[in-house]
Amino acid sequence: MLEKSGHRGLPALKFRLLGGLMRLMGRGQRWFAGDRLVPSGGDVKRIVAFHFGGIGDTVLTTPALVALAEHYGEARVSFIGSNLRHCSFLKNFPFVDEVKAFNIYSLDARGLIRPFFWKAMSDVIADLNKKTIDLFVNFHSPYLIDWFFIEYLIVLLAGPRFSVGINPYFLTKESVYDRWVSEDDLEGKHDKDFFADIVEQMGIPVRKRETVFPIAEEDRRFADTFIRNLRHRGDQLACIHPGGTAAYSHWPVERYQSLTVELGRRGFCFLVIGAPNEAQLAEAVCRDNPHAFNLAGKTTLTQSAALIEKSALFIGNDSGPLHIAVAVGTPSVGLVGGGHSRFHLYARENIRIIKKPVPCAPCRNWNCPEKDCMYRIEVDDVIRAGEELLRGRMTGSRAEAR
Repeated sequence: MLEKSGHRGLPALKFRLLGGLMRLMGRGQRWFAGDRLVPSGGDVKRIVAFHFGGIGDTVLTTPALVALAEHYGEARVSFIGSNLRHCSFLKNFPFVDEVKAFNIYSLDARGLIRPFFWKAMSDVIADLNKKTIDLFVNFHSPYLIDWFFIEYLIVLLAGPRFSVGINPYFLTKESVYDRWVSEDDLEGKHDKDFFADIVEQMGIPVRKRETVFPIAEEDRRFADTFIRNLRHRGDQLACIHPGGTAAYSHWPVERYQSLTVELGRRGFCFLVIGAPNEAQLAEAVCRDNPHAFNLAGKTTLTQSAALIEKSALFIGNDSGPLHIAVAVGTPSVGLVGGGHSRFHLYARENIRIIKKPVPCAPCRNWNCPEKDCMYRIEVDDVIRAGEELLRGRMTGSRAEAR
């Protein structure tokens, strides 16, 4: 979401220039295309969906994607993200034909006068136009106007038969989209509900608003085999993710160490998961602990998801694996810092979010030297939340048995 004060340090002149160009693009689109009708079910064969966020952001689009697939039963979905690692799991959905990457973050508006910019743009447009785009859905809400402008260009040049997306707050009447929501509508909403609202702009109901994560049977077999070999190490299995893209959202490694030691005494065995670049962090958590195993960089994302699904408990920072854990139904404790609250406004019974109030929140200070928001979370806070979740699960199981 665009920051309304300062716009991340962008000069006011640049903001006004790009905003003015976007307004003209929106007016031109309305003049040429007119007020197009939402396509009916049989008219849509190909849907292109965009989101340039991380793993968690992609997971949060799943209720909207499923609703689109159910409404347009014969349509095939092409999903475009910024990194294949963040979105390749979507190929496990039967309605997704392809998943591709376009690194929008390598571009900014200064590139308008550079050949590299237009080469990258022409490549993505040529790829999109290999087949007719019946419906274009953009779930991305950037926090730089440069990326809003680039996404406007893509929609305009790709020429879909119908499009829906997110408008920046300062454009209330003009848009390149046939239907849109304002980024101001994000306030107070969980992202998954905001993405569902985008689809509902077309009159398509999103009845199931819970996220899902599709796991292939081969990944479940991998998890079953792996866990069988660990049974003698603990009575209950827990997954931990101590990493994440945003360093400001990392709980201190020494507290993860203390947590695994304490819960290890209570019969837990831990799988510490993460990306290859988080292997050293995971190793630090596991050091001198016979109950913890470092799997960072040793499993695929979908294998990690299958291990999370089989676990009794998940504990992690505000990052992709936390959203995966919620989606697969594993009781989860999320350790959340000063980031925007809309990412973790979950209403499910199987999640506890631990977030301590600090005067500087919300923030996106990726290089925060203090991280007071994370240091205020104590080991005992996490243990209490985990025990509460597990007691609830046992109580629910007994109630079902009766």
